[in-house]
Amino acid sequence: NIGGQQQLSRSLSNGSKQHLLSTLTTTTTSTMQLTEASSSSATTPSPPIQKEYPPRPPNHIDPKDGHIWRAKYCILEEGVLYFYPTAEEGESNEARVERLESREQERQLSEEIV
Repeated sequence: NIGGQQQLSRSLSNGSKQHLLSTLTTTTTSTMQLTEASSSSATTPSPPIQKEYPPRPPNHIDPKDGHIWRAKYCILEEGVLYFYPTAEEGESNEARVERLESREQERQLSEEIV
């Protein structure tokens, strides 16, 4: 459970959240089915595709002042940096919904200001 889910619950109506998750799930499932269909033969079923992510690198403690530099996974989308504890969380459907919803809120705010 990532913090983004809590933010989504507060900022999206239930119907909007359901629609976004449904769209992402459908897109992911369709892509996986296409990939499986193109790479499998008629006689051998292929196992489900599961993406493996690198483990989180260790934090770095600065020997000069003891400051702890936390390792984070970073995604750059449309000029905005998003940080997550791990790659798996950053690439999850929940994180994608959070980024999409964040950009939509930004667009709405910019329209209200103008």
